Amino acid sequence: MINESHKLLRDKYFLPSLEKYNNFLEPQEYYVINDVCDFGTTAFRNLMIHKTEWILSLILDNHIPFLVSDVDIEFFGSIALDVNAPLNAYKDIVFQKEGSNCGGVAGVNTGFILINPNNNIFNFWKIIYDNLKNYPKDDFINEQILTNENLDKIKYKKFSQTIWNWTINKNISISQIKLHHANCASSLDEKIEKLELFRSMILNNSWSI
Repeated sequence: MINESHKLLRDKYFLPSLEKYNNFLEPQEYYVINDVCDFGTTAFRNLMIHKTEWILSLILDNHIPFLVSDVDIEFFGSIALDVNAPLNAYKDIVFQKEGSNCGGVAGVNTGFILINPNNNIFNFWKIIYDNLKNYPKDDFINEQILTNENLDKIKYKKFSQTIWNWTINKNISISQIKLHHANCASSLDEKIEKLELFRSMILNNSWSI
């Protein structure tokens, strides 16, 4: 899922790495026309409403598990085993882990998710969508906060640390990372800075943060 300001992320990081390491996946792009979408803005909130609408439509249109991914992501290995195994335990959804070191609450991250389309997960995302639409416009909210508040309504699992983002501990060899999600960034420039820093760490096979 992208908007106008995130085309660079798609073209430089997301798609080339997806094609290199995970060409078994067939991407379907959802494009929202939107100029700037910094975290916490009204534009960002509207983007999250579009995202949940899209997820609801995908659940209705699909009969097998599918991935939903933001584009501030770069792949560094095949995720085939990671996406084929988790739902065998009859889960509704698999999330990235989310720590609390970016000022949020530890729980799950919604930037890269694996969905098993069924009635339960549809009803869950309908709750998220309705809450986003009806939340007071002057108060900040996003789909990740609402997701963490409603986890008791679904059967879920978390990916291993190899599906990594900036809230996850670094008690893993960086060479084991298969996916890097440049979260904990409020602007496009900050995301690019994190993507480039992570590339350099992978190249040097060493954590430098």
